[in-house]
Amino acid sequence: MGGMGGVSDEDKASIQRIGKVVNFIVDAFTYAFYGVCAFFVFVFLYRLVLEAPGMARWLKRAARRKRSGFEKATAFAIASVALPIFVAQVGLLGAPLLPPVVGWKIYVYGSATSGAAAAILGAYALRFGDASLKTRASVATVAGVIVLGLLYASTRVAAGSKGLPRVNDFTTDVEDPPRFVLLADANHTGGYPPKYVPLMREYFEDVLTPKTTSLPIGAAFIRSLNLAEEFRWKVVTPIEYTDGYVAPHEWMDKDEVGFEATSTALSPVFRIPDEIIVRVRKHRFDDGYEGAVVDIRSRGHTQLPNDRGTNLKRVRAFLSSDHW
Repeated sequence: MGGMGGVSDEDKASIQRIGKVVNFIVDAFTYAFYGVCAFFVFVFLYRLVLEAPGMARWLKRAARRKRSGFEKATAFAIASVALPIFVAQVGLLGAPLLPPVVGWKIYVYGSATSGAAAAILGAYALRFGDASLKTRASVATVAGVIVLGLLYASTRVAAGSKGLPRVNDFTTDVEDPPRFVLLADANHTGGYPPKYVPLMREYFEDVLTPKTTSLPIGAAFIRSLNLAEEFRWKVVTPIEYTDGYVAPHEWMDKDEVGFEATSTALSPVFRIPDEIIVRVRKHRFDDGYEGAVVDIRSRGHTQLPNDRGTNLKRVRAFLSSDHW
């Protein structure tokens, strides 16, 4: 070690050599893992090609076979889970094929009806049906129960943490809350729900304090956008950039700027977005220095009365970030 706690050139060289060895070992294991995966994929595809004719004949016979009621219900139950997920993961990556809530409703109503039908009809066939149906009836019953279990787990509304009320719309300012514009619709207006105002004041007083910063409005606006990128929010407000930087006219000579964004952290499967709005205003301190005050509001898009604390955590994380 060098003087004053420094690191000598020899120590630095040793650390670099150790780092290279560690990186080599990690890379070796990584490529070995990829190689094993590729081998099994190749074997699977090779076997699939060899078995293709027999599989085609089996599928042809299966398609012609007359289906029992519980088998049809099982097929619908599985489809009610798989189809909305497929639409969400593939179609909603680009231009939405369907609004996320539509896929969610297909999942909820389809799983509830067809899952119950598969479980009930399968159990009935298992108890009173022919012996030849026992195996398929068992599969249908189990599949129906699993679908209903998944439905319960995904729609269950947990009680508020530590006795807190169920709130899914949090803001740092209930007197003059930021109002959604781009993300407002007939069912989710831009205004703040009046019923949440007394709850915010009584139970969530810690978030009713906007972030006051010495940064000027432009710097605070850009810092908020950087935090949105760090938290992996999708900014939906059109913002013009010049050479990779926010164009000055976006904030220059303005007393208030902001943006709206979405996040699917709560619903990564169905991609139902939480909605976020950040508002930045000029703020003059007592000594005359001009900084900025930043408000944030985060709400759930669904009508469920509880968001499992996601929006509250999002607001707190934004306000307490070390990057301010």
